[in-house]
Amino acid sequence: MFWMGSALSDREAILNESAWDRCKRSKIVLLTGDLKKKITGKKKFESAFDVITVGCHNVHFAWEKWELKRVAKKNCVCLIESAKYLLHLKEEQVEAFTSKVSDSTDGFERLPDKFKGVLDGALDAHLPFLATS
Repeated sequence: MFWMGSALSDREAILNESAWDRCKRSKIVLLTGDLKKKITGKKKFESAFDVITVGCHNVHFAWEKWELKRVAKKNCVCLIESAKYLLHLKEEQVEAFTSKVSDSTDGFERLPDKFKGVLDGALDAHLPFLATS
């Protein structure tokens, strides 16, 4: 095996510093409860989010009750936790969950295949969508 020594360390340091610089502009918001009251119902959050994650147990609220599309920027990535690792579900139930979620994501569409390489780690447990409006 060929070892690159300090060149690899220098490259990693540059990438690490660059990643942290981008994170300085980011804000992570973790919420539970009534998201319409806390986020989606407030004017200041309209089109404010670049990335949204939704747990599989809450996805049925996301579009109708919470109006999630109101806070998503155009081309916002929405990762919905899949039912793949809900061990009490049978395979056909997991497939039905995926189909139901795909049919009910108003204002979002399944992420095009060209992005799958970027999100490979996330796609194992999440269904990726892209905000279209």
